[in-house]
Amino acid sequence: MVNPYGVRVLSIVPGRTATSRQEQLHAAAGQPYRPESLLQPEDIAELACNALLLPRTAEATDLFIRSMQKFSL
Repeated sequence: MVNPYGVRVLSIVPGRTATSRQEQLHAAAGQPYRPESLLQPEDIAELACNALLLPRTAEATDLFIRSMQKFSL
């Protein structure tokens, strides 16, 4: 346990994110790659930064983030 030492631990579980890996997966599946319909890397970075701005009396432990648009690969 690191909590008694003032260490906060955060798990961020992102959904599909517009990355080169997603572009490769779409190409391999023969699907069009539409990065605008996926999470953007800056969305996840903003979530992480906001979690760091929480007061020391609060702790976010698990954050799940996914794009608003749903579709299958």
